[in-house]
Amino acid sequence: MAYASRHPEKGSSAIALRLELPRGRIRSWLDGSAPDAVQAIGTAREYGWIDADYGDPEFRALNALVANVFSVGSIEQTYYQPTCRTGGTDRPEGRRRSLAAGLSRGSTRRNS
Repeated sequence: MAYASRHPEKGSSAIALRLELPRGRIRSWLDGSAPDAVQAIGTAREYGWIDADYGDPEFRALNALVANVFSVGSIEQTYYQPTCRTGGTDRPEGRRRSLAAGLSRGSTRRNS
């Protein structure tokens, strides 16, 4: 970003060549954008998930979702989304949806 700010006339190819980095790593930072992982951290911070303490509802919901992915799922490679097998008699997909819905409602820590 520092190099790009000092050389605003240069495009992603020229910057990548100069910094000896793949163009894909450069392009995602130009024109005010950021890579998906950085945007995800910003979203997590906005919802109060990063600063959640052990007793907070956000912590419990995130912990349960992570345990669910690790126990019956994985992280899908194409879009880095959690995936889980479903089925059985306890209908685990309903539990995941319930936890995700609780997280998506926001938090009392959310900056609005």
